[in-house]
Amino acid sequence: VGGRAFVPWVVKKSNFLSLELRTIIIESNRSATAHGVMISVTGVCQVKISGFKEEVDEAGNPKLVKDVNALLLAGQHFIGQSDREIEHAVASTLEGHQRSILGTLTVEELYKDREQFSSRVRELASEDLRSMGLELVSYTISNLTDEENYLDALGATKTAEVKKLAEIGKVTNLNEAKQRKAEEELKSNIKINEGKKKIEQSTRDVEVAKAKMREDVNVANARADALQLLEKAKLMQSVVEEEARQAVIKASVEVELESEQVRRRKMELEATVQAQAEADLFRKLKEAEGMREFAEAEAHRIRIVGQAEADALRQREMVEVDLLRQKAEAYKEFGREALATQMMETLPEIAKQIAAPLAKTEKIVFLGGNGGSGPSAMISEVARSTELVSETLESMTGVGLANLLKGDAKLPGLSGVAAVGLGS
Repeated sequence: VGGRAFVPWVVKKSNFLSLELRTIIIESNRSATAHGVMISVTGVCQVKISGFKEEVDEAGNPKLVKDVNALLLAGQHFIGQSDREIEHAVASTLEGHQRSILGTLTVEELYKDREQFSSRVRELASEDLRSMGLELVSYTISNLTDEENYLDALGATKTAEVKKLAEIGKVTNLNEAKQRKAEEELKSNIKINEGKKKIEQSTRDVEVAKAKMREDVNVANARADALQLLEKAKLMQSVVEEEARQAVIKASVEVELESEQVRRRKMELEATVQAQAEADLFRKLKEAEGMREFAEAEAHRIRIVGQAEADALRQREMVEVDLLRQKAEAYKEFGREALATQMMETLPEIAKQIAAPLAKTEKIVFLGGNGGSGPSAMISEVARSTELVSETLESMTGVGLANLLKGDAKLPGLSGVAAVGLGS
């Protein structure tokens, strides 16, 4: 279905089945109904070989899949047959179902409800066609006839009955309309008379009411005039009394207002003076408190700094004392060897101090003398300075610089100390 294949024609052969939709006319002539009335029925159906069927996937969406069973059944029954033969087999099946169902219905039921007949034919025929590999797409009745004109008589009877009911209804409606019209006219006249009576009664009541109202108006006018004079006199008296009362109230209010102004000015003055005094007092208190806190903080800082300096001085003194103690022990243990070592450590500083004036000299001028002139004079001066240093050390320690450099045999370990001094 929907593909192609190679068929070796020597050993195999191929046939084709059309999957097209086929329209077939089904005629059942002179079929007996449930009451024996002979009816001719013409139906129209559409069938096809079921190549595909509709299924629902896991997501609930419909999809078309190949109907393999139907294709195999259709091939088994119709392979090699022509379209006419296939349509004849379908028409024969459906025609048999039409006749069997007509035998269970009356003409009236068939006439009134053709859809019921079509549905029953589809239900019975679908299973048979399915077993052939075919699918019944649709089936409807296109025509109903009979040779005895039963259907026409049934329609005429129904038509006459409807016309009769229409005439009866028409006459009934006319009589009811006339009777209703007379009743309505009577009701209308009664209402008109009642309306006139009410109008006359209303007119009389109006006149009586007018006369009573005029009397009441006259009495009211006289009473109103008298009351007006009395009210005018009372009003004048009330006005005078009110003016006097207002004058008293005004004077009282002015006095109270003046008193309130005096009291307010006094309170403002007192509040101003008190607020200024409180502000000054608060400021002085804050200044005193700030100075006290500053003094305490400064004393605490001085105490901490003094303690730290004392601890540092104590530690430094302890270190110096310990160093002196170690030097004393070293001098005591090694004697002149330790002294020689100290001398060797001191020589670089002595040389630095001797050369310090020369480092600040921008220009040196050599003059001739007993020792020569130029660079030779400078070399002579350096040599004399070295001799002076050696003589000074020898006079202070009893050990000459030359002996230290040569390593005197009388001083055990002195040659090693000299070597260390020269290396450093």
